[in-house]
Amino acid sequence: MIELKWDPRKGIWSEEVTSAEKLTRNFFGTRKKNTVWLRPEEAFYIMNFQNGVCEDMKGNNITFNQIASFYSAKEPRLFIKYNAYRDWRDRGLVSKRIVDVEDIKGKSEKRKKYPSKNLEKIKIKATAYWHPESFYSIVDDKPVAENLFNNYWFGQLGIYKQERGDLLKL
Repeated sequence: MIELKWDPRKGIWSEEVTSAEKLTRNFFGTRKKNTVWLRPEEAFYIMNFQNGVCEDMKGNNITFNQIASFYSAKEPRLFIKYNAYRDWRDRGLVSKRIVDVEDIKGKSEKRKKYPSKNLEKIKIKATAYWHPESFYSIVDDKPVAENLFNNYWFGQLGIYKQERGDLLKL
């Protein structure tokens, strides 16, 4: 069990030693002294998939929906960001908001270089339909979508880890 604390004025964090160490070891949050501070999407993931339990300052249990309702009022597209975050974590990738990466600039022990190569420029004949309210675009030309996904690992083809669906979501 990972113990989390929540105060609407401060945010979400873990200060319990075992929980904070586990979070740090698994690249969640930002550690400041003995406390690990979490972004809402990280807390959602921990509560949903890592056996996380959250309490307020009075010791009352706080649910996923309570925290989601609070933060979604401030950031309406947060649940969309959470779904992208969850998909990346499920693939074994760690994503951070750019402000968090800037905080650790110069501390290479906290970053791991992802093995990559230069991307060759290609021309494709397809249309990606942008959905600004949801932060994604869709390519519905199946051969083009399969090429982009299989050869360049762009987007998500169909439903992750399931053999169904043929839309490429970028």
